[in-house]
Amino acid sequence: MSLIERLLKFLVIFFKSIKYDNYSFKGAFYHTANKMLKPEEYPVAYHLAIEALKNYGKVKLIKLKLCDFIDNDLIAEGLASLILLIKNKKLLEEVNILLKNYGIPYNVNLILSCSTKELNKMKMLDRVSYEYSLPIWFVNKVIRLLGYEESLSLFKSYLERDVVWLRVNTLKISIDKAIRHLESLGVYVEEDKDFPEVLGISERYLRKVALSSLVKNYEVFIQDKASIAAVYALDPHPDEVILDMCAAPGLKTTMIAQYMENKGKIVAVDISKRRVRELVKIIRKSNAKNVHVMIADSRLENFKAHFDKALLDAPCSSSGAISIDPSLRVRLERTNIPSLIRVQEELLLNAINLSEITVYCVCSILPEEGEKVIDYTLGKVKLLRLSNIPGTKGYPGYYCSPFVRRLFPHIHRTQGFFIAKLLKLEHA
Repeated sequence: MSLIERLLKFLVIFFKSIKYDNYSFKGAFYHTANKMLKPEEYPVAYHLAIEALKNYGKVKLIKLKLCDFIDNDLIAEGLASLILLIKNKKLLEEVNILLKNYGIPYNVNLILSCSTKELNKMKMLDRVSYEYSLPIWFVNKVIRLLGYEESLSLFKSYLERDVVWLRVNTLKISIDKAIRHLESLGVYVEEDKDFPEVLGISERYLRKVALSSLVKNYEVFIQDKASIAAVYALDPHPDEVILDMCAAPGLKTTMIAQYMENKGKIVAVDISKRRVRELVKIIRKSNAKNVHVMIADSRLENFKAHFDKALLDAPCSSSGAISIDPSLRVRLERTNIPSLIRVQEELLLNAINLSEITVYCVCSILPEEGEKVIDYTLGKVKLLRLSNIPGTKGYPGYYCSPFVRRLFPHIHRTQGFFIAKLLKLEHA
């Protein structure tokens, strides 16, 4: 089997893992590559996979041309990806041979020319959806929220990360020592203006840092600044008892322990046994010593302990994380937003019941998962202003909007994130 034939087979299973098995990009890549490719073929397959998702709109356009000849949707998408992305002259010849083998009477150049013409004929919103590889419902929604020009800025920011954020784990290493280690690796470090233990690096250094002893020894975490802002909003103190309701994989949990200097108590809860195994590992390796871990459904659990504060990073559409996980360009099409909102509301009501102060956050651009969920709790809570973290106010039209924070990739160089802080009313 030639390299191109193996890459086609890889792409077919890769797309299946995302579209029908709901794998993330990283999960789908390694699930597929480990079975099908030689280690030396991983780099070219990784590039193909990530670029196929970033260009998924154009892949779909090319697929339409192929579906007259190929019944299998996944094979058509795999071939379309090769047609769009393979630039090497010798490999292009092999792609053309593949097309003939599948009975397709066109070559790569003709198919690309036809798809470009189709794209140029489209109405504005459809063209934006295909050009930025985002579901049409999402494009429409965001343009209504932000306006056309700002939406394009957001969509462009989803294509490339401006910065990768790192959090220094001061339970194991000092900030200065971590910076010196990174610089010794040839990594240029940007010290963050908002949070002292947060460092920014260019994405081109990500692989080098991820393979370094700093990350392997849990001295530095690759953690988005928006996620870090949620812990700052919580403002944990050493004498407190804190509930982390959807804790896995544990990045925020270990940061809370870091800020509590391993004093007080953290109860970290997650519903997934698999994810809790990862949570326990990260807690142990990070040197966090004040964490009690539970497998439970945080919507239903009625703890006997009194909690000073609760952090709820609720399950959500992850529509703010597309630049980090490009599989969301495909998976968003199948996301059941109403069912997620019900879970978010149930989790938040229990958080308010269990704790004096709750920080609610979601990695979502959508107001249904942010402002609307907070307004659902009015009468039970007092909204607290978030003056210690960056961000803009919430979307207009909601009571909570002046009090909450939204972070956007094209403005704040983070994931798209929503954060609110709530104080339980005595009569609630």
